[in-house]
Amino acid sequence: MSGAIRLAKMGFKVQLFEQNDKLGGKMSELAIGQYRFDTGPSLLTMDFVVDDLFSLAGYERLNSLNLYLSILYADTFFLTA
Repeated sequence: MSGAIRLAKMGFKVQLFEQNDKLGGKMSELAIGQYRFDTGPSLLTMDFVVDDLFSLAGYERLNSLNLYLSILYADTFFLTA
């Protein structure tokens, strides 16, 4: 999807095809009964790459993603939200 975003911002007409019901590939969820499991990445490394993509698309990652999730930052001994 990041490639599609970049190409679209460059003026190309882009179509995305996904075998699942919705776009996302590995970034999805599995629901079993009342439980929901994330199937995508659980660790964000190289956040500057994601920041660059959001910036190119006209968004700020922290402002956009914080609406949907809490990012946990780990230090030596404590996990804080």
